[in-house]
Amino acid sequence: MTTISSLSKYQLTFIRPQASFEKPQGSRSNIEVLPDKTPASRQIGVWALQGVVAAAFFAAGGAKLAGVPFMVQLFDQIDIGQWFRIVTGLVEIAGALALVVPGFASLGGLWLGFTMVCALATHLLVLHTNPAGAIVLGLANAAIVYLRRDELAARVKSILDRIF
Repeated sequence: MTTISSLSKYQLTFIRPQASFEKPQGSRSNIEVLPDKTPASRQIGVWALQGVVAAAFFAAGGAKLAGVPFMVQLFDQIDIGQWFRIVTGLVEIAGALALVVPGFASLGGLWLGFTMVCALATHLLVLHTNPAGAIVLGLANAAIVYLRRDELAARVKSILDRIF
């Protein structure tokens, strides 16, 4: 049975105080991060989601680079040229790599999310095909960016500090 004092204590663990950006002690990185107060179960879930999404983009990008007949036909329908298939494959593989490199997952999610917005537009406006895959992958990338928002904020702050 939960008492009021333990319930109150439990609720306080989820309140996140306004923390300033700090560089971890002993860190060689120039990127500042917020103190990590993320529950372990959420971290495991985010990494699992990143792994699944990265695997999907590795597979799709690899298929484009390998010249799988379906991909060649698809990009023939887009009618820009096969160079665009190669570029799209490289973009997807670069984004998948970013998803699995610590500190770059939020940027990889943004990169691939924008790629899926472009894929959605292509499916709807050019190919006139079902965009379900692009929507699902776009939403998965949006979830990664949301769950890694502290990482993204720290990276943006680090970049702005260098500029200004």
